[in-house]
Amino acid sequence: MTFATKGAKIGVRKDAQEVRLCIGGRMARNNTRRTLRLFLMLTCVGIAVSGCADKVTFSDGVASSPYHEIFERELSGPLSEFQKEILADGVVTDSEVTEAQGRFKSCFEDLGYSVGIDPNDGSYTWSGKVGDDQAVVEAAYDECKEKFVSAVGPMYYDMKKNPKNEVFEDLIVECLKRNGYIDPGFATKMTGETIITLLTDENSACFQNPMES
Repeated sequence: MTFATKGAKIGVRKDAQEVRLCIGGRMARNNTRRTLRLFLMLTCVGIAVSGCADKVTFSDGVASSPYHEIFERELSGPLSEFQKEILADGVVTDSEVTEAQGRFKSCFEDLGYSVGIDPNDGSYTWSGKVGDDQAVVEAAYDECKEKFVSAVGPMYYDMKKNPKNEVFEDLIVECLKRNGYIDPGFATKMTGETIITLLTDENSACFQNPMES
């Protein structure tokens, strides 16, 4: 029994109630902004603080990356040591994401389930056996994902598709203009309602990978 498809796949779904754009494995409602999980960071503030955690230091690669703020948040948060080692230099290589995906796949399949990984966008299609409790399967999926790919996967595909970390909505608008789908003078803010108005099968590539379309 196939339960769901989850992962880093970029796609737009149109319906009467809402528009969802999944970018790098994270889902946003009614807008197209890619969002990444923000972890709470403990800060030493106030008088008579009895103890503070050591300040996290980051490599030059992280500091100079257009994604440095996201790297720093992930590295300062409750991320697995395996993923922190990969992110520590501010780069996620092809071989690193391949290893991470392989470990994730093995972890999930060792628990008795199956998962497919699309190497083009990092999307995961997973399933359990007939009679499996969906909540149990989802918990197993989440556990393996958090160990190996929860941050590494999205960072790899985000950096590959948008290396300068530009505002994604702006890239979509430029792609639509470049390909003649909208007027060069178009200046409307990209929102969920705007997507419903503009999105067609013909121009959907601009919403998925605007820099290469």
